[in-house]
Amino acid sequence: MTETMKLHEPDSKFIKTGVPGFDDLFEHGIPKGASVIIAGGTGSGKTNLCLQILAHHASRGKKCYFMGFEESEEHLMDHMKDFSWEPEKLIQ
Repeated sequence: MTETMKLHEPDSKFIKTGVPGFDDLFEHGIPKGASVIIAGGTGSGKTNLCLQILAHHASRGKKCYFMGFEESEEHLMDHMKDFSWEPEKLIQ
């Protein structure tokens, strides 16, 4: 069974990010219900990381919410397109 399949098990108590290599840093994943703060300086990749996690889960039918305070929705969607994450398709 793959790690992605484990994410969708109803009894799973952890969430995988879907970011290659990043999930290997966790023993099990992020505990469900945990609050996680992504912090770092300008240009450190915070938005990229969050959008990649969002794209991973949205592409698997999960409802996702992204809250940002400095970039417009249009800019974020353009950013996702740069990585071929197809934001319009994910929003549907």
